Amino acid sequence: MTHLPSVLHIRPVSDLPLRELSVLFVDCQSTGASPAHGAVVELAWARDRAAPTSHLVALQDGEAIPRQVARITGIDHRAMRDARPVAEVWGELVRHVPAPTIIHFATFEE
Repeated sequence: MTHLPSVLHIRPVSDLPLRELSVLFVDCQSTGASPAHGAVVELAWARDRAAPTSHLVALQDGEAIPRQVARITGIDHRAMRDARPVAEVWGELVRHVPAPTIIHFATFEE
């Protein structure tokens, strides 16, 4: 069994003020309102006060970005030329976990 030095005290996350808490923020843009009717086209995240990271996610063959989604997000078929495979983007994101995570409208992020 490993013993921690008695001078080391780790505070529970619940005891930390929000400004001291390490948090991962995640957001995505998609082509539809649910995973059953759309695909992720952009995945973005930020950890603590670091600059956000954002990547376009390549669509599967035959998928397209609806005009309404392009109008709302500004992401169109031309922008998708720089898109990366979903596994590559997801792999980069998960290197930032574990951290308490805040996800807006988590249907796709789950």
